[in-house]
Amino acid sequence: MKRLFIALCMATVAIFGGSRLNAQTIFDTGVPENLFRFGVRLGFNTSNLTNNYDKVMSGVEWKDNQWRGGFNAGFVVDINFRNFFAIQPGAFIYTRKNDYHLLYTDGHSLSAINGTQKANFLQIPILASLRLGVPQLVQVHIDCGPYFAWGWGGSNKYKKYDSSTGELVVTNGKQPYFGDSTFALSDRYDYGLKSGVGVMAMEHFYVGAHYQYGFRNVMKGNGQKGHNKMWTFSVGYNF
Repeated sequence: MKRLFIALCMATVAIFGGSRLNAQTIFDTGVPENLFRFGVRLGFNTSNLTNNYDKVMSGVEWKDNQWRGGFNAGFVVDINFRNFFAIQPGAFIYTRKNDYHLLYTDGHSLSAINGTQKANFLQIPILASLRLGVPQLVQVHIDCGPYFAWGWGGSNKYKKYDSSTGELVVTNGKQPYFGDSTFALSDRYDYGLKSGVGVMAMEHFYVGAHYQYGFRNVMKGNGQKGHNKMWTFSVGYNF
C-alpha cells in the first residue's frame, strides 16, 4: 500500500504538474514492452432487469424494479498496440439479482406481487481501451465495447397477495429463469455494450467501474420486453 500511495503521488506530480503538463506524457504513443498482458479481476455488481409488466398485464396500478447485488470474477488479456491503446478481451462469471413489485386491481379489489429474480452468466467482453498517463506510474483506462453472455441456473421466485375473495390469500410461486419452455422467464443469450473507466498503478494494480446494458429483449413471455442492466466494480492484478 505504501508503494502504491507513493506511485499515485508521483504520477499526480508528473502528469498534472503545472508547466510539466504535455501531450506526450498523457498520450504516450510509445511501443509497449509487452504485446500481451494477462490480468485477473474480482469484484461486486448491482443489476436489474427491466420489464413492461404494466403494459402486458391488465389493471396494473404501480410497479417498481429494484437493483440487487452480486459478485463477479474473471480474467482479461491486454493486446497492447501502443502504450495509449489496447484491445482487451476477457471472460467473467457474474451472479445477478433484482427485485420487482406490482400492485394491480380487477376493478373491485387490490392484489400485489413481490418477486426476486436471480441468475448466473458467463460473459465475454471485447473492449477498446484508451489509456492516458505514464504506464510505469499510473494510467487511466477508458473502455468501451460489446459483450456476449450466456446464462444458466437461477429462478424467478414471487409471492402473490390476493384479496379478491374478501380475505388475504398468499401464494408462493417459482418460475425457471432460463429454459426452452414458454414458462421460462428469459432467453439464455444476451449481448450489449460495456463501458467504463479504470486506473492501473505501477502496471500491476487495477481498480475499475463499468456499466453494461443489454441490447437484446430477453423476456420470453408473450408481448413482454426486458433488458439486462448492470454496474460492476472490480479490483485486479496484471501479471
